[in-house]
Amino acid sequence: TSAIPAAPTGVAVTGDGFWDNAGKAQANALVTWNPVTSSLAGTNISVDLYEVWTRPELGNPWVLAGVSETTEFVFGPRDINTTADFYVRARSRNGVYGDISDIVSVTMPLPDEDVAQPSSPALLADPTGTVRV
Repeated sequence: TSAIPAAPTGVAVTGDGFWDNAGKAQANALVTWNPVTSSLAGTNISVDLYEVWTRPELGNPWVLAGVSETTEFVFGPRDINTTADFYVRARSRNGVYGDISDIVSVTMPLPDEDVAQPSSPALLADPTGTVRV
């Protein structure tokens, strides 16, 4: 147990809604956690990466969302009003994976701002009757 990383603590997830280039509402999830600096036995340990796992909907299998060398990970884009669960686990520099963190959930939110409606084109007629847009 001295070589097994402890579970990450302080895991939190927040959703950030945005409008994509096609005008569709989407959201990313930002997962953050405290760095792991000790083993299950309480000794100092060096961690080289964290795995972030997700389950897109309750009842679905867990899948690896990605890895991070820092204490944050952005997952997305996802459709709004969908829920995703996440957990994190550390890997020591010796390649040993630790316990998983608590599971946290987020419902992907709407963007904070509405998309501006396109302005109506101005119709201009010159003296010859030609209409320009």
